[in-house]
Amino acid sequence: HVPNVNAILARASLKCDVVVSSIPAAHDWGNTPRNVAMGLAKGTHLVYLDDDDLAEPGSYEHIRNAVAAWPDGPAMFQFEAQWGEILPRGPFLAKGRCGGHGFVPPNDPDKLEPWSDAYEGDWDHIIGTVNNYGGEGAVLFVQKVVARCRETD
Repeated sequence: HVPNVNAILARASLKCDVVVSSIPAAHDWGNTPRNVAMGLAKGTHLVYLDDDDLAEPGSYEHIRNAVAAWPDGPAMFQFEAQWGEILPRGPFLAKGRCGGHGFVPPNDPDKLEPWSDAYEGDWDHIIGTVNNYGGEGAVLFVQKVVARCRETD
């Protein structure tokens, strides 16, 4: 299922160039399509939204502002989990307490680690990529909710 990107952008009240491709899932929580998409991405930074994520109004503006202020390192934004909790709660990374929905790394293939085929493959991608930038001190933590996870069928 590919989300209606025009509706998302209209909701975010921001024009931007977006390319959406349908990449078949490999029964690994969508991690193979994410890895394929990373290789196809042409922009300066990556933003991950799945079919169970909704971009918050103003999210792309928050992301663009952060990228302008912190162009050479990854940013971690907050997201609302399915159960209503806002994560991450503070300026630190913890397995199960942050997610790909809020991670915005530069599109530098030499520093991007792949999403593993595990349930928490986003953690492997996030922590590996962050370590390639020198660790948590290289991350810009932004306390703005940019996405909400929704229940799926």
